[in-house]
Amino acid sequence: SSCRTTLVHAPANVTMAAAAGTHDIQLYSLATPNGIKIAWILEELKAAGKISGYDAHTINISAGDQFKPEFLAISPNNKIPGITDAKTGVTIFESGAILQYLADTYGAFFPADVKERAEVNAWLFWSCASLSPILGQVGHFFKYSKEDVPYAKARFSEEAARLLKVLNKQLATSGSGFVCSSGLSIADFTIAPWIERLHKGLKEGPIDWSAYPEVVKYAGMVAELEAYKTACGVTPFPKSA
Repeated sequence: SSCRTTLVHAPANVTMAAAAGTHDIQLYSLATPNGIKIAWILEELKAAGKISGYDAHTINISAGDQFKPEFLAISPNNKIPGITDAKTGVTIFESGAILQYLADTYGAFFPADVKERAEVNAWLFWSCASLSPILGQVGHFFKYSKEDVPYAKARFSEEAARLLKVLNKQLATSGSGFVCSSGLSIADFTIAPWIERLHKGLKEGPIDWSAYPEVVKYAGMVAELEAYKTACGVTPFPKSA
C-alpha cells in the first residue's frame, strides 16, 4: 500500500541512491533520539494524510555508512539524520532544520499564528542548542564511556538537572499536555525522544526523575503514542552493532 513505510536495507555494495524507494521522501537515519525525531514527524504526517508515506534507510554507523560519499552528499557533517524530498528537490540534514522543513512544506505541527510559532521556535532551538547536547553527554559518560570521568559526570548531570527543571515548569504551564500551548508541534518532536529514551535507559543513576514529575508524565505519554512507537523501530540498530 502507498500509505505504508517502506524499510530499505540495501546490500553494502549498493549505493544509497540506487537503493532509494518509491516515495518522494527518503529518510537516512538510525534509531537514536535524533533519528527518532524525524521518523516520528513523518509517521504523524502520514497519519494526518499530509504525505502518502516515505522510505527509510538504516545508516549503520558502526560499519562506517556515515562516511560513504553517497551519505555525505546528503549530510556533509556525517551525522544522521538526513532526508531527500523529490517533490521539492530538497536535500537536508540537521534534525531541527529537517523538522522545520517538513512542518513548513507539509503544513502541520508548526502553527501559523506569530506568537504560537515564536514559542515553538524558541523551544525547538532550546532543545537543539541545550537539551540534546547535554543529555547526549550524560548518556555517554554514564552509560557508554569506558573511562570514569567524575568531572564530566558532575558537569553534565548538573546542567541536565537545570534543563529538566526548566522543561518541567514549561510542561506544567503550557496547558496543552505538550511543550507548547498550541499542542503537538516540532518542539515535541525534538525534545521528547531525548527525554523518553534517557528516562528509559537511565532510570537509576545521575538524574533524580522524581524531581521532575511533569517530565516523567510527558515521557510516559509520548511513549504510548502509536506514531512514536512506530518511529522507534523504523531504522533499527543492526544486530551486529
